[in-house]
Amino acid sequence: MSVKMTNERYSHIDLLKFAIECFIRVGVPRDDARLIADHLVSASLRGVDSHGVLRIPDYIDGVERGYVKVNPRPRILKETPISALMDGDRGFGIPIAMKAVELAIAKARSSGMAIIGVKNLGHVGMLA
Repeated sequence: MSVKMTNERYSHIDLLKFAIECFIRVGVPRDDARLIADHLVSASLRGVDSHGVLRIPDYIDGVERGYVKVNPRPRILKETPISALMDGDRGFGIPIAMKAVELAIAKARSSGMAIIGVKNLGHVGMLA
């Protein structure tokens, strides 16, 4: 995907809509497209441009080249009451990481702490 850089400005709402549409066009389910787009736009708004909307072409390219699956089936490879190792099945990192966070929260609620490892997934974006 070729991208022409400009100095034009767009509202974050327009940028969010554009990003969602980009991901939907390559087959990303709407909920995941929204989550990924929101994460990238938020990163750009915070000034973390290296992990923001400039990643959209790379993310799309990953799908088109077959590096990233749009409908992955993440699974837990190993699990204990306080830990788990997940395989992201080459899915987008942002939605897979969110699943890992949800699992960590559930484990921490019942055990007091948790640690989750995740492998085989795409770029997870801005982590802070």
